[in-house]
Amino acid sequence: MLTSSFFDLEVPADQAALQSPMLALGDLKGLVILDEVQLAPALFPFLRERRTRRRRHNSPNRGRAESSAMDSVRLV
Repeated sequence: MLTSSFFDLEVPADQAALQSPMLALGDLKGLVILDEVQLAPALFPFLRERRTRRRRHNSPNRGRAESSAMDSVRLV
């Protein structure tokens, strides 16, 4: 079962939680949705670093389909 987490950057409680992105996002698994992320540009360096780290830890034993899925991750 796919797990997901949703944060809306227009909601003060979510804004407060994401002031410490490592605490809020560091251990999350599955799909993470950041609605209105453009309101928190300070998150982008953290998100880029996480994406890079996940790519580096991609095992060469994994299938091409999974590798392609990771290549399609974009910060928008």
